[in-house]
Amino acid sequence: MDDSQLIGAISPTRAKIYALLGAAACVWCVVNNPLAASEPPMLVASESLGPSTAELPSFSASTFSSVTSSPETSQNLTPNLLPAVPVHAPASYMASGGEAWNAPSLVVTAQALCESLPLIEIAEHKQEIIPPQASIDEMSVIPVESFVGESMVNPARSQPGLTAPIQRLLGRQFGVDKGIGHERVMYAPLVLDTAVGTPNVALKFRSDRGLATPDRLEYYWATPGRGPAAESRVDILDSVLRMELGNSRAMLLTEYTMRAVNPERNDNTVGFGDMVIGAKGLVIDGRCTKVATIFRTYLKTGPDHRGLGTGHVSLEPGLLWRHQWRPATFLHGELKYWLPIAGTRGVAGDVLKTGFGVSTIWRESDCSALLPTLEFSTYSFLAGGTTDSLGASRHVNGDFAAEIFPGLRYVLVPHSDLGMIEFGTAFGATVADRNWFDNRAIFEIRMIR
Repeated sequence: MDDSQLIGAISPTRAKIYALLGAAACVWCVVNNPLAASEPPMLVASESLGPSTAELPSFSASTFSSVTSSPETSQNLTPNLLPAVPVHAPASYMASGGEAWNAPSLVVTAQALCESLPLIEIAEHKQEIIPPQASIDEMSVIPVESFVGESMVNPARSQPGLTAPIQRLLGRQFGVDKGIGHERVMYAPLVLDTAVGTPNVALKFRSDRGLATPDRLEYYWATPGRGPAAESRVDILDSVLRMELGNSRAMLLTEYTMRAVNPERNDNTVGFGDMVIGAKGLVIDGRCTKVATIFRTYLKTGPDHRGLGTGHVSLEPGLLWRHQWRPATFLHGELKYWLPIAGTRGVAGDVLKTGFGVSTIWRESDCSALLPTLEFSTYSFLAGGTTDSLGASRHVNGDFAAEIFPGLRYVLVPHSDLGMIEFGTAFGATVADRNWFDNRAIFEIRMIR
Protein backbone atom coordinates (compact mmCIF):
# COMPACT_ATOMS: atom_id res chain seq x y z
CA MET A 1 0.00 0.00 0.00
CA ASP A 2 1.45 3.41 -1.03
CA ASP A 3 0.73 6.83 0.38
CA SER A 4 -1.70 7.67 -2.40
CA GLN A 5 -4.07 5.08 -0.98
CA LEU A 6 -4.34 6.80 2.37
CA ILE A 7 -7.63 8.62 2.35
CA GLY A 8 -7.45 11.88 4.24
CA ALA A 9 -3.83 11.35 5.31
CA ILE A 10 -2.11 14.43 6.72
CA SER A 11 1.61 15.07 6.58
CA PRO A 12 3.46 15.25 9.92
CA THR A 13 4.34 18.92 9.34
CA ARG A 14 0.74 19.90 8.68
CA ALA A 15 -0.43 17.85 11.62
CA LYS A 16 1.90 19.75 13.95
CA ILE A 17 0.75 23.10 12.51
CA TYR A 18 -2.93 22.18 13.00
CA ALA A 19 -2.27 20.98 16.55
CA LEU A 20 -0.40 24.19 17.44
CA LEU A 21 -3.18 26.34 15.98
CA GLY A 22 -5.73 24.40 18.01
CA ALA A 23 -3.61 24.80 21.13
CA ALA A 24 -3.38 28.55 20.57
CA ALA A 25 -7.18 28.73 20.23
CA CYS A 26 -7.65 26.84 23.52
CA VAL A 27 -5.20 29.15 25.31
CA TRP A 28 -7.09 32.16 23.95
CA CYS A 29 -10.35 30.74 25.31
CA VAL A 30 -8.81 30.32 28.78
CA VAL A 31 -7.20 33.78 28.89
CA ASN A 32 -10.19 35.66 27.42
CA ASN A 33 -12.92 33.58 29.05
CA PRO A 34 -15.64 35.98 30.30
CA LEU A 35 -16.91 33.27 32.68
CA ALA A 36 -13.59 33.05 34.55
CA ALA A 37 -14.12 36.07 36.77
CA SER A 38 -14.17 35.05 40.42
CA GLU A 39 -16.31 37.98 41.60
CA PRO A 40 -19.27 39.83 40.07
CA PRO A 41 -19.14 43.62 39.57
CA MET A 42 -20.35 45.54 42.61
CA LEU A 43 -22.52 48.59 43.21
CA VAL A 44 -21.20 50.85 45.96
CA ALA A 45 -23.63 53.05 47.88
CA SER A 46 -22.67 56.65 48.62
CA GLU A 47 -24.25 59.74 50.13
CA SER A 48 -24.02 62.04 47.13
CA LEU A 49 -24.24 61.66 43.42
CA GLY A 50 -21.11 63.72 42.80
CA PRO A 51 -20.28 65.63 39.64
CA SER A 52 -20.11 62.48 37.47
CA THR A 53 -23.77 61.62 38.02
CA ALA A 54 -25.49 64.88 37.14
CA GLU A 55 -25.84 64.37 33.41
CA LEU A 56 -28.18 61.38 33.20
CA PRO A 57 -31.50 60.56 34.88
CA SER A 58 -31.66 58.19 37.84
CA PHE A 59 -33.76 55.07 38.30
CA SER A 60 -35.97 54.95 41.38
CA ALA A 61 -37.04 51.84 43.23
CA SER A 62 -40.24 51.70 41.19
CA THR A 63 -38.11 51.02 38.14
CA PHE A 64 -37.03 47.71 39.58
CA SER A 65 -40.58 46.56 40.31
CA SER A 66 -40.99 45.94 36.58
CA VAL A 67 -38.12 43.47 36.44
CA THR A 68 -38.94 41.43 39.55
CA SER A 69 -40.58 38.08 38.97
CA SER A 70 -42.50 37.83 42.24
CA PRO A 71 -45.72 39.84 42.89
CA GLU A 72 -44.81 39.97 46.58
CA THR A 73 -41.50 41.58 45.70
CA SER A 74 -43.08 44.04 43.28
CA GLN A 75 -45.50 45.51 45.77
CA ASN A 76 -42.70 46.18 48.26
CA LEU A 77 -40.76 48.27 45.72
CA THR A 78 -42.55 51.62 46.25
CA PRO A 79 -40.66 54.89 45.76
CA ASN A 80 -42.17 56.81 48.68
CA LEU A 81 -41.12 54.73 51.70
CA LEU A 82 -37.83 56.51 52.32
CA PRO A 83 -35.76 59.16 50.52
CA ALA A 84 -33.90 57.70 47.57
CA VAL A 85 -30.36 56.56 48.26
CA PRO A 86 -27.88 57.13 45.41
CA VAL A 87 -25.91 54.08 44.33
CA HIS A 88 -23.02 54.42 41.88
CA ALA A 89 -22.82 52.02 38.93
CA PRO A 90 -20.34 51.42 36.09
CA ALA A 91 -20.15 54.14 33.44
CA SER A 92 -21.58 52.19 30.49
CA TYR A 93 -23.62 49.14 29.73
CA MET A 94 -24.89 47.40 26.66
CA ALA A 95 -28.66 47.33 26.30
CA SER A 96 -30.43 44.66 24.33
CA GLY A 97 -29.81 45.10 20.65
CA GLY A 98 -26.23 46.19 21.15
CA GLU A 99 -26.81 49.97 21.64
CA ALA A 100 -24.61 51.59 24.26
CA TRP A 101 -26.13 53.76 26.98
CA ASN A 102 -24.57 55.48 30.03
CA ALA A 103 -25.85 55.03 33.57
CA PRO A 104 -23.37 56.42 36.11
CA SER A 105 -25.90 56.23 38.97
CA LEU A 106 -28.91 54.31 40.15
CA VAL A 107 -31.26 55.55 42.87
CA VAL A 108 -32.83 52.88 45.08
CA THR A 109 -35.10 53.22 48.12
CA ALA A 110 -33.25 51.85 51.16
CA GLN A 111 -36.25 50.32 52.92
CA ALA A 112 -37.42 48.70 49.67
CA LEU A 113 -34.06 47.03 49.28
CA CYS A 114 -34.08 45.79 52.88
CA GLU A 115 -37.60 44.39 52.64
CA SER A 116 -37.47 42.99 49.13
CA LEU A 117 -33.91 41.65 48.95
CA PRO A 118 -33.13 40.05 52.34
CA LEU A 119 -30.63 37.66 50.76
CA ILE A 120 -27.97 39.41 48.69
CA GLU A 121 -25.13 37.47 47.11
CA ILE A 122 -21.81 39.09 47.98
CA ALA A 123 -19.58 36.72 45.99
CA GLU A 124 -19.88 33.47 44.12
CA HIS A 125 -19.32 31.19 47.11
CA LYS A 126 -20.40 33.53 49.93
CA GLN A 127 -23.83 34.76 50.96
CA GLU A 128 -24.85 37.16 53.70
CA ILE A 129 -28.25 37.74 55.31
CA ILE A 130 -29.22 41.42 55.62
CA PRO A 131 -31.81 42.11 58.35
CA PRO A 132 -34.96 44.03 57.42
CA GLN A 133 -33.91 47.13 59.38
CA ALA A 134 -30.30 47.20 58.14
CA SER A 135 -28.73 50.60 57.67
CA ILE A 136 -27.23 51.85 54.44
CA ASP A 137 -23.70 51.28 55.77
CA GLU A 138 -24.44 47.57 56.32
CA MET A 139 -25.46 47.11 52.71
CA SER A 140 -22.97 49.39 51.00
CA VAL A 141 -21.63 46.66 48.70
CA ILE A 142 -24.28 45.01 46.53
CA PRO A 143 -23.84 43.02 43.29
CA VAL A 144 -25.14 44.75 40.20
CA GLU A 145 -26.76 41.51 39.05
CA SER A 146 -29.25 41.78 41.94
CA PHE A 147 -30.83 44.83 40.27
CA VAL A 148 -30.27 45.12 36.52
CA GLY A 149 -29.34 41.60 35.38
CA GLU A 150 -25.96 40.17 34.49
CA SER A 151 -26.34 40.68 30.74
CA MET A 152 -26.35 44.47 31.34
CA VAL A 153 -23.44 44.35 33.78
CA ASN A 154 -21.18 42.23 31.57
CA PRO A 155 -21.66 43.26 27.91
CA ALA A 156 -19.15 40.62 26.75
CA ARG A 157 -21.68 37.91 27.54
CA SER A 158 -24.56 39.40 25.60
CA GLN A 159 -23.20 41.41 22.70
CA PRO A 160 -23.61 39.81 19.25
CA GLY A 161 -20.50 38.67 17.40
CA LEU A 162 -19.01 35.70 15.65
CA THR A 163 -21.00 33.31 17.87
CA ALA A 164 -24.36 34.78 16.90
CA PRO A 165 -25.08 32.07 14.26
CA ILE A 166 -24.31 29.37 16.84
CA GLN A 167 -26.57 31.07 19.37
CA ARG A 168 -29.41 31.23 16.83
CA LEU A 169 -28.85 27.59 15.92
CA LEU A 170 -29.10 26.48 19.54
CA GLY A 171 -32.15 28.60 20.18
CA ARG A 172 -31.03 30.78 23.07
CA GLN A 173 -28.24 33.00 24.32
CA PHE A 174 -25.10 31.64 25.92
CA GLY A 175 -23.33 32.84 29.02
CA VAL A 176 -26.03 34.86 30.80
CA ASP A 177 -25.88 32.77 33.98
CA LYS A 178 -24.18 29.61 35.12
CA GLY A 179 -25.41 26.77 32.98
CA ILE A 180 -24.73 23.15 32.22
CA GLY A 181 -21.10 23.91 31.35
CA HIS A 182 -20.22 24.44 35.02
CA GLU A 183 -21.47 20.91 35.76
CA ARG A 184 -19.51 19.21 32.94
CA VAL A 185 -16.31 21.21 32.38
CA MET A 186 -14.37 19.06 34.89
CA TYR A 187 -15.12 15.95 32.81
CA ALA A 188 -14.34 17.49 29.40
CA PRO A 189 -10.91 15.94 28.50
CA LEU A 190 -10.97 13.39 25.67
CA VAL A 191 -7.46 11.91 25.99
CA LEU A 192 -6.72 12.01 29.72
CA ASP A 193 -8.64 10.11 32.38
CA THR A 194 -10.43 12.42 34.82
CA ALA A 195 -10.50 11.99 38.57
CA VAL A 196 -13.58 9.80 39.15
CA GLY A 197 -16.49 11.11 37.03
CA THR A 198 -20.14 10.31 36.43
CA PRO A 199 -21.76 7.07 35.19
CA ASN A 200 -21.78 7.05 31.41
CA VAL A 201 -21.68 5.00 28.23
CA ALA A 202 -19.38 6.26 25.48
CA LEU A 203 -18.49 5.28 21.93
CA LYS A 204 -15.08 6.56 20.86
CA PHE A 205 -13.56 6.46 17.37
CA ARG A 206 -9.79 6.90 17.27
CA SER A 207 -7.78 7.11 14.03
CA ASP A 208 -4.00 6.67 14.49
CA ARG A 209 -1.72 7.16 11.48
CA GLY A 210 1.94 6.53 10.81
CA LEU A 211 3.13 4.19 13.59
CA ALA A 212 6.60 3.05 12.50
CA THR A 213 7.42 0.58 15.31
CA PRO A 214 4.19 -1.17 16.37
CA ASP A 215 6.00 -3.93 18.31
CA ARG A 216 8.12 -1.59 20.45
CA LEU A 217 8.04 -3.11 23.96
CA GLU A 218 4.96 -5.00 22.66
CA TYR A 219 2.88 -1.99 23.55
CA TYR A 220 0.69 -2.10 20.42
CA TRP A 221 1.17 -5.59 19.04
CA ALA A 222 3.39 -8.66 19.50
CA THR A 223 6.89 -9.04 18.08
CA PRO A 224 7.40 -10.95 14.75
CA GLY A 225 7.05 -14.70 15.20
CA ARG A 226 4.36 -14.19 17.78
CA GLY A 227 2.73 -11.32 15.92
CA PRO A 228 2.83 -9.96 12.33
CA ALA A 229 6.01 -9.72 10.29
CA ALA A 230 8.31 -6.69 10.45
CA GLU A 231 6.46 -3.53 9.50
CA SER A 232 7.47 -0.01 8.43
CA ARG A 233 4.16 1.86 8.87
CA VAL A 234 0.74 1.05 10.32
CA ASP A 235 -2.53 2.99 10.34
CA ILE A 236 -5.06 1.92 12.97
CA LEU A 237 -8.74 2.69 13.47
CA ASP A 238 -10.22 1.78 16.87
CA SER A 239 -13.91 1.80 17.77
CA VAL A 240 -14.11 1.63 21.56
CA LEU A 241 -17.25 1.05 23.63
CA ARG A 242 -16.58 2.25 27.18
CA MET A 243 -18.88 1.95 30.18
CA GLU A 244 -18.37 3.49 33.61
CA LEU A 245 -20.60 2.73 36.59
CA GLY A 246 -20.40 4.08 40.13
CA ASN A 247 -20.63 7.33 42.04
CA SER A 248 -18.49 10.40 42.75
CA ARG A 249 -16.07 8.41 44.93
CA ALA A 250 -15.59 5.05 43.18
CA MET A 251 -16.27 3.70 39.70
CA LEU A 252 -15.88 0.49 37.71
CA LEU A 253 -15.04 0.68 34.02
CA THR A 254 -14.77 -1.63 31.03
CA GLU A 255 -13.72 -1.14 27.40
CA TYR A 256 -14.36 -3.25 24.31
CA THR A 257 -12.33 -2.46 21.19
CA MET A 258 -13.02 -3.26 17.55
CA ARG A 259 -9.73 -2.63 15.69
CA ALA A 260 -9.03 -2.17 11.98
CA VAL A 261 -5.33 -2.45 11.03
CA ASN A 262 -3.98 -1.10 7.74
CA PRO A 263 -0.23 -1.93 7.47
CA GLU A 264 2.07 -1.31 4.51
CA ARG A 265 3.53 -4.82 4.26
CA ASN A 266 1.17 -7.13 6.11
CA ASP A 267 -2.44 -7.84 5.19
CA ASN A 268 -5.23 -5.56 6.32
CA THR A 269 -7.38 -7.03 9.06
CA VAL A 270 -10.33 -6.18 11.29
CA GLY A 271 -11.37 -7.84 14.52
CA PHE A 272 -11.92 -7.71 18.25
CA GLY A 273 -8.98 -6.29 20.21
CA ASP A 274 -7.86 -6.65 23.81
CA MET A 275 -10.51 -6.05 26.46
CA VAL A 276 -9.96 -3.66 29.38
CA ILE A 277 -11.44 -3.77 32.88
CA GLY A 278 -10.58 -1.36 35.69
CA ALA A 279 -11.61 0.81 38.58
CA LYS A 280 -11.20 4.35 39.94
CA GLY A 281 -11.24 5.48 43.56
CA LEU A 282 -11.10 8.94 45.10
CA VAL A 283 -8.34 9.31 47.73
CA ILE A 284 -8.24 13.11 48.22
CA ASP A 285 -11.51 15.02 48.08
CA GLY A 286 -10.76 18.72 48.50
CA ARG A 287 -12.99 21.61 47.52
CA CYS A 288 -10.77 22.58 44.57
CA THR A 289 -8.32 19.65 44.31
CA LYS A 290 -9.14 15.98 43.88
CA VAL A 291 -6.79 13.00 43.54
CA ALA A 292 -7.90 9.51 42.51
CA THR A 293 -6.29 6.17 41.78
CA ILE A 294 -6.94 4.16 38.64
CA PHE A 295 -6.10 0.55 37.84
CA ARG A 296 -6.59 -1.04 34.42
CA THR A 297 -6.12 -4.65 33.37
CA TYR A 298 -5.67 -5.41 29.65
CA LEU A 299 -6.90 -8.93 28.90
CA LYS A 300 -5.52 -11.07 26.08
CA THR A 301 -8.62 -11.26 23.88
CA GLY A 302 -7.34 -9.95 20.51
CA PRO A 303 -5.60 -12.33 18.04
CA ASP A 304 -1.91 -11.41 18.41
CA HIS A 305 -0.79 -13.04 15.12
CA ARG A 306 -3.05 -10.60 13.21
CA GLY A 307 -1.87 -7.51 15.07
CA LEU A 308 -5.12 -7.03 16.96
CA GLY A 309 -3.65 -7.65 20.44
CA THR A 310 -0.37 -7.70 22.33
CA GLY A 311 -0.44 -11.42 23.08
CA HIS A 312 -0.16 -10.98 26.84
CA VAL A 313 -1.95 -9.56 29.89
CA SER A 314 -0.90 -6.04 30.96
CA LEU A 315 -1.46 -4.07 34.17
CA GLU A 316 -1.66 -0.28 34.43
CA PRO A 317 -1.86 1.39 37.86
CA GLY A 318 -1.94 5.18 38.03
CA LEU A 319 -2.85 8.43 39.74
CA LEU A 320 -5.29 11.05 38.46
CA TRP A 321 -5.36 14.70 39.56
CA ARG A 322 -7.78 17.57 39.06
CA HIS A 323 -7.67 21.18 40.27
CA GLN A 324 -10.16 24.02 39.87
CA TRP A 325 -7.97 26.91 38.78
CA ARG A 326 -10.85 29.34 38.11
CA PRO A 327 -14.61 28.93 38.47
CA ALA A 328 -14.83 27.93 34.80
CA THR A 329 -11.37 26.41 34.25
CA PHE A 330 -9.96 23.08 35.45
CA LEU A 331 -6.45 21.60 35.30
CA HIS A 332 -5.96 17.84 34.87
CA GLY A 333 -3.03 15.49 35.29
CA GLU A 334 -2.25 11.79 35.19
CA LEU A 335 0.64 9.44 35.94
CA LYS A 336 0.40 5.79 34.81
CA TYR A 337 2.76 2.84 34.64
CA TRP A 338 2.05 0.12 32.04
CA LEU A 339 3.75 -3.24 32.62
CA PRO A 340 3.34 -6.48 30.63
CA ILE A 341 2.80 -9.90 32.20
CA ALA A 342 4.45 -12.90 30.41
CA GLY A 343 5.47 -10.89 27.34
CA THR A 344 8.26 -11.84 24.93
CA ARG A 345 11.57 -11.89 26.76
CA GLY A 346 13.90 -9.11 25.67
CA VAL A 347 11.15 -7.22 23.82
CA ALA A 348 8.23 -6.59 26.20
CA GLY A 349 8.97 -3.79 28.65
CA ASP A 350 7.49 -1.13 30.90
CA VAL A 351 6.03 2.18 29.69
CA LEU A 352 5.62 5.32 31.84
CA LYS A 353 2.75 7.56 30.74
CA THR A 354 2.14 11.12 31.91
CA GLY A 355 -0.40 13.73 30.90
CA PHE A 356 -1.48 17.29 31.58
CA GLY A 357 -4.52 19.17 30.35
CA VAL A 358 -6.83 22.13 30.79
CA SER A 359 -10.57 22.43 30.15
CA THR A 360 -12.68 25.57 30.24
CA ILE A 361 -16.07 26.99 29.25
CA TRP A 362 -16.34 28.95 26.04
CA ARG A 363 -20.11 29.34 25.82
CA GLU A 364 -22.95 27.81 27.82
CA SER A 365 -26.66 27.91 28.56
CA ASP A 366 -29.02 25.81 30.67
CA CYS A 367 -29.24 23.14 27.98
CA SER A 368 -25.95 23.29 26.05
CA ALA A 369 -22.29 24.23 26.36
CA LEU A 370 -19.07 24.42 24.35
CA LEU A 371 -16.00 23.28 26.30
CA PRO A 372 -12.52 23.70 24.72
CA THR A 373 -9.72 21.40 25.91
CA LEU A 374 -5.95 21.27 25.51
CA GLU A 375 -4.11 18.07 26.48
CA PHE A 376 -0.51 16.82 26.45
CA SER A 377 0.55 13.17 26.66
CA THR A 378 4.02 11.63 26.98
CA TYR A 379 5.26 8.04 26.69
CA SER A 380 8.60 6.85 28.10
CA PHE A 381 9.59 3.40 26.75
CA LEU A 382 11.89 2.40 29.58
CA ALA A 383 13.58 -0.87 28.57
CA GLY A 384 12.89 -3.58 26.02
CA GLY A 385 13.21 -4.13 22.30
CA THR A 386 11.68 -3.52 18.88
CA THR A 387 12.03 -4.65 15.26
CA ASP A 388 12.88 -2.23 12.46
CA SER A 389 11.42 -2.29 8.96
CA LEU A 390 14.20 -4.63 7.75
CA GLY A 391 13.48 -7.21 10.44
CA ALA A 392 16.53 -6.43 12.61
CA SER A 393 16.09 -6.32 16.38
CA ARG A 394 17.00 -3.15 18.24
CA HIS A 395 17.34 -2.51 21.96
CA VAL A 396 15.12 0.21 23.42
CA ASN A 397 16.20 2.13 26.47
CA GLY A 398 14.45 5.38 27.32
CA ASP A 399 12.71 6.30 24.04
CA PHE A 400 10.42 9.27 24.55
CA ALA A 401 7.31 10.36 22.64
CA ALA A 402 5.12 13.43 23.23
CA GLU A 403 1.77 14.49 21.79
CA ILE A 404 -0.43 17.59 21.90
CA PHE A 405 -4.23 17.43 21.57
CA PRO A 406 -6.43 20.52 21.17
CA GLY A 407 -10.10 19.57 21.35
CA LEU A 408 -13.68 20.68 21.84
CA ARG A 409 -16.60 19.06 23.65
CA TYR A 410 -20.26 19.98 23.05
CA VAL A 411 -22.79 19.24 25.82
CA LEU A 412 -26.47 18.93 24.97
CA VAL A 413 -29.49 18.30 27.20
CA PRO A 414 -32.28 17.23 24.83
CA HIS A 415 -35.97 17.51 25.68
CA SER A 416 -36.36 13.74 26.00
CA ASP A 417 -35.67 10.87 28.38
CA LEU A 418 -32.25 10.11 26.86
CA GLY A 419 -30.40 12.13 29.48
CA MET A 420 -27.38 14.28 28.70
CA ILE A 421 -25.46 13.76 25.44
CA GLU A 422 -21.91 14.94 24.79
CA PHE A 423 -20.00 15.11 21.52
CA GLY A 424 -16.25 15.53 21.61
CA THR A 425 -13.45 15.78 19.07
CA ALA A 426 -9.69 16.22 19.35
CA PHE A 427 -6.79 16.22 16.93
CA GLY A 428 -3.28 15.30 18.01
CA ALA A 429 0.21 15.46 16.56
CA THR A 430 3.49 14.00 17.76
CA VAL A 431 6.06 16.63 18.73
CA ALA A 432 8.80 14.15 19.75
CA ASP A 433 9.86 10.69 18.48
CA ARG A 434 9.54 10.11 14.71
CA ASN A 435 8.73 6.42 15.27
CA TRP A 436 5.47 7.22 17.07
CA PHE A 437 2.22 8.20 15.34
CA ASP A 438 2.32 11.10 12.88
CA ASN A 439 -1.17 12.29 13.85
CA ARG A 440 -4.21 11.07 15.74
CA ALA A 441 -7.88 12.04 15.56
CA ILE A 442 -10.58 11.32 18.14
CA PHE A 443 -14.36 11.59 18.00
CA GLU A 444 -16.52 10.59 20.96
CA ILE A 445 -20.22 10.34 21.74
CA ARG A 446 -21.04 10.04 25.45
CA MET A 447 -24.39 9.57 27.17
CA ILE A 448 -24.88 10.46 30.85
CA ARG A 449 -27.94 9.55 32.92
